[in-house]
Formats: sequence, C-alpha cells, structure tokens
Amino acid sequence: MHKLFPVAWKTVGVFGVIAGVVSTCLMTVEIVAGRLLAPFVGVSIVPWASVIAVVMAAMAFGYYLGGMGTRRGLSLRTMGVGVLIAAVWIACMNPLAYWMGAHLLASSWPFVGIALLLSVILLFVPSCILAAIHPCLMAHAVTDRESTGQTVGTLNACAAIGSIVGTFLAGFIWLMWFTLPTIFFVTAGVLAVIGLVMVCVHPVAPRHAYARQDDASRFVR
Repeated sequence: MHKLFPVAWKTVGVFGVIAGVVSTCLMTVEIVAGRLLAPFVGVSIVPWASVIAVVMAAMAFGYYLGGMGTRRGLSLRTMGVGVLIAAVWIACMNPLAYWMGAHLLASSWPFVGIALLLSVILLFVPSCILAAIHPCLMAHAVTDRESTGQTVGTLNACAAIGSIVGTFLAGFIWLMWFTLPTIFFVTAGVLAVIGLVMVCVHPVAPRHAYARQDDASRFVR
C-alpha cells in the first residue's frame, strides 16, 4: 500500500478527507435541491437542468477564485470561514426557498425563469465556496515538484469518491427517510465542523517546498 500511494498517506490524508466530505455535502445539496424546487416548478427536466447548470457554473467560478486565492497566499483559515458561511447558507436554504418561491409564483415570471432564479439564489453561493476550497487544499498538500501529480490526483480521487457517496446518500437514504429541513441541517452541521477544523487547526498560508527550492536555486545562480 505504501508503494502504491507514496504521497497520500504522508501529506494528503487530512486534506483528502476534507475534500471528500465537502464533495459529499455539495452533491447531497445538489440532488436534494431538485426536491426542494418541486413545489414551485414541478419535477420536470427544467428544474433539474437549472440546478445542474447553476451548480456547475458556480463550481467553475469557485475553482477559478480558489486558484487565484492560493497565488495570493489564501490560507485554510480564510477558506474555513468560507465553509462556515456556506454551512449557514445551506441551513437557511429551506425557509429561503419557500419565501422566494412564494413571491416568484405571485409574479409574472415565466416557469423557466423561476426555476433558474431559484437555483441561482439557493445554490450559487454555497457551491462556489465549497468548490473554491479544492485549489486551496491542493496548494497546501503539494510539498515538492515530484509529488505534484500524485498529490493532485489523490485529492481529485477523494473528491470524486465523496461525490459518489453523496449521490447514494441523497438518493437512497436522505430523501427516502428524512425531511428536507433535517437533511439541510445535518449537511450544514457537517460543513460547520469541517470549517471549524480548517479555522482552528491549520491557519498557515501555503508555501510550497519546491517554491523554496526555486528561490534557493535562483540565489545560487
């Protein structure tokens, strides 16, 4: 096992767990959101397409922001605060959906517009924040140039496994046995724990080992 994963067990274990749990929560929220929108826009392909498109757009934007942030010394403490904000947002998602949905249904907005706007209001901010932590985790986990591919691949694998777990949890357990407020509160609670861990345990900004090596080589030249 050590030969198969020479990097993961030493430097990526905690970051892999964080990436996996965050991806599980994000996928859970994405799937459960389809049920949340059902009273206002039904269960046709339109709300599902809106949810998926908004989440993917938010993730793309979050990856970009997270990547820029790591180049500017974005710390895990700062990202932990962001995860706490996402947790609060998710905890408030159910009442926010019913408040906004009632107002939109009373308006003259078209069906597609209501589905898309609700998806943006409910999902864009938490999805963007949760996606942004992945570049930050990678920046902290990478310790040398030779292990970069192994480290990034391991973290991506952990995130993919987390998404698979979230899909099965939401489809086979959460939506079958629990109410929507319970699902959102539990998901928010898990994210709050992750956010507190990031805030309290690892506040240092990323500084790669190979960056120091490059600095030393330039000094020698």
